[in-house]
Amino acid sequence: MKYFADYKISLPLQPLMQFNSSKSVNKVIHRISTEDTNFDRIVSILSKYQIEGCTFYHGQGMWHGKVEEKGSLVIEIQLDVYNSVINKIAAEIRDCNGQEAVLIQCIPAFSWLV
Repeated sequence: MKYFADYKISLPLQPLMQFNSSKSVNKVIHRISTEDTNFDRIVSILSKYQIEGCTFYHGQGMWHGKVEEKGSLVIEIQLDVYNSVINKIAAEIRDCNGQEAVLIQCIPAFSWLV
């Protein structure tokens, strides 16, 4: 198995290298990409599943080759491990926004507070 720190990358990764002495991922970032509508309802959905902290990114996106008029919303939630509740959250957000699909990404991460 290859780890992030095993790859030769030109970015300054000194804190990561120090932290990664055991070569283990300690968190997973769950990212949900959706349409930037019904923001208050989306926050209610997250609260329903006891998500106490996350980051919202508002931007512009494309779907089926067309720029979305309503904009895009990326919700980033960091948890200790992969959590299947993310599928339930994403499905509710998809239905709330009346979308065909939303994107879920699970990204291994090395995280700590300073």
